[in-house]
Amino acid sequence: MPALIRFLILVAALTSLAALTRAQMLAGQAMPTEAFERLWLQPGPEQSDPGAPRLLIVMPGSRIAPQGIALRYMGRVEPADTNLTLNGQSVRVWPGGTFSGVAPLTGEHQANWTFRASRGGRVTTIERTIPLAQPAAPTPDWPPSFASAPVAPSGHFWLPPGELLEISLHASPGLRALARVGESGPWLEMEPAGLHPTRGAVYRLALAPPPASPASLHPIHFRIEGERDGQLLAQELVARLHVGARPDGKQFFTARVSTPLASYLVDPTGWARWGNLVEGTVAPIFEIRGDRALVDLDRGERGWLELDAIQINPDPAPFLLAELDARLLPPRRPVELRLGFTGQRQAIATRFEGDPQDLTRLNVVLPGASHLRLDAPAATTVESIHDGVWGGAPALGLTLGRPLWGFGMGMGEGGDFELFVREAPRPADPARPLAGLRIMLDAGHGGNDVGALGPSGLTEADANLVQAAWLERALRERGAEVLQLRYDHSAIDLDERVRLARAADPDLFISLHHNSVGSATDPLSASGPMMFYHHEHSRPLAEWIAAALAAELTPDAAPRVRSENFRVNRNISECPSVLVETAFMPHPGDEAWLRDTATVRRTAEAIARAVEGYIASLDQ
Repeated sequence: MPALIRFLILVAALTSLAALTRAQMLAGQAMPTEAFERLWLQPGPEQSDPGAPRLLIVMPGSRIAPQGIALRYMGRVEPADTNLTLNGQSVRVWPGGTFSGVAPLTGEHQANWTFRASRGGRVTTIERTIPLAQPAAPTPDWPPSFASAPVAPSGHFWLPPGELLEISLHASPGLRALARVGESGPWLEMEPAGLHPTRGAVYRLALAPPPASPASLHPIHFRIEGERDGQLLAQELVARLHVGARPDGKQFFTARVSTPLASYLVDPTGWARWGNLVEGTVAPIFEIRGDRALVDLDRGERGWLELDAIQINPDPAPFLLAELDARLLPPRRPVELRLGFTGQRQAIATRFEGDPQDLTRLNVVLPGASHLRLDAPAATTVESIHDGVWGGAPALGLTLGRPLWGFGMGMGEGGDFELFVREAPRPADPARPLAGLRIMLDAGHGGNDVGALGPSGLTEADANLVQAAWLERALRERGAEVLQLRYDHSAIDLDERVRLARAADPDLFISLHHNSVGSATDPLSASGPMMFYHHEHSRPLAEWIAAALAAELTPDAAPRVRSENFRVNRNISECPSVLVETAFMPHPGDEAWLRDTATVRRTAEAIARAVEGYIASLDQ
């Protein structure tokens, strides 16, 4: 049967399986609980004749452009006792017939790899031709040419009055280089500043941007021109660089957060965060650098918002810090402090500062406000109130009766700005330790995003789905209500996962993934589970799960827990939110765990026991 027809049949089968699975989910049937080795089915192994070994090369694929001097290989051979070589060098075959390693890339323009599987005098051979990245061609001396990505910096720059922007241009050497602001500004001479071995000459200019609003910055035009053998030639370029300066120090331009959540960043280049600002938050903008805008609320703190997350008012507008009248609202949960701000009809900048050493203490800082009054100062949770009258941002100091469980903010049903802080829940039924808890599971990747690959052809997306199925069972047996974000092979965008999770308002959020290594990294160099979290109140749960998985899979290794700025975890603060990486897909030993249903069940049980243990520890 032709390969194309086999492929179409498989696609149709998968589509039907996905539709059937969705219907089964709606009917309350089980999710997929067995590993689906999709690459072993399509494109499937190669075989020189019916008696020869079957050989599947998962990596390198037919389309790959490596950047380094080495490349990972992996695949599967059947029978497992087949002798396997790569370019004549013996390759270790693991139980189950999988293999994985890293090999050097040699050759001028391409590397030629030959995989040879032999058994009983029969041989299957697979060739891979790997194009090697070629050095960039030098920018020619003539005719006048711009180098690739010739201008730095790029993006938008709205700077304080009088500040110069250093601009560099790479182009053919020995030319006259000029730059101008906008369509009709005067051409400004750029100074030669040396040679680059492949990108030609460097030309520089210290530009003083003319006044502009942040919504109407000027594009920068570049021109290079020269003469050779009586021939005059020139080239022009409009760069992805727009500039302007604040008209004066008195005008305010404001920006409104236009996405559900925007990262409020500490500096203009890194990813350290003050926290999130919610949709509708308005703040004054003082600078734009690259892809970020500076927010300075004049309350002892500066931060940056990504341009993609805000809409800037094109006209100067007044900006006033809010005067807040806070009142206690009826809690939506038994262990929740909920505050509403009377008459505050738009979101304001808010930060939650936890104490890593004591999860019963929390500061709620309101840099978007000038003053704060609380209608119920006798509330036992509120230990201190800084009203902002004597400088600094208004803040509430909270001491909770139980460890911090989550926090959030947004516009309430009545149209006023609200925030809430949650304490850890209490088990409702000792016999069913997770009864009363709603736990959301997020099987990572899906659709065309298959995630990492294993040497047998197992994909991370499928491994995540199988583990989620067993974990759902284990959690339900302990009394939890379990929600799944992905029940089948469908794709779900990261921001959509956050939206769905926040709408469901779970008590715990657990994202299930499996790890990988770089394409030039030895796949045997990394093995075993890792745990990730973002918000400090999620760390204890991450530590419990890390310890449980390490005891199950790698008892001789210490549990690994790290704080990371992952998109889903950082945007779910309402409850503990963690990301589990149970094993490394490229490692043949780790992938064997994921192909073994009994081991997957044990990892799911380990995670469920960790959740149970953590909940129980809150009352000890």
